[in-house]
Amino acid sequence: MNEEQDTKDVWRPDVYICNDCGFRFAKAEYLTIEEDGIVFQRTVCPKCKSESIRLSSWKEEDHKRKE
Repeated sequence: MNEEQDTKDVWRPDVYICNDCGFRFAKAEYLTIEEDGIVFQRTVCPKCKSESIRLSSWKEEDHKRKE
C-alpha cells in the first residue's frame, strides 16, 4: 500500500463466494472425501453445502455495508 491508498482500497483475497446461492464467507468449511484410497478435502458453502465455490475478494467498505 502506498501513501495515496487508504485502507478501504485494500482487497482481501481470502473470501469465498458460493456459485449456487451467492453466499460470501471468509472461513472455509471442508468436506472430506476418499476416492481410490486418497483423501481429499474440498471447500463447501457453509449455507447450502455446495462444492461450487469461487475465490474472490472484497473491499473493506463492502464488509461494512453488511454490518
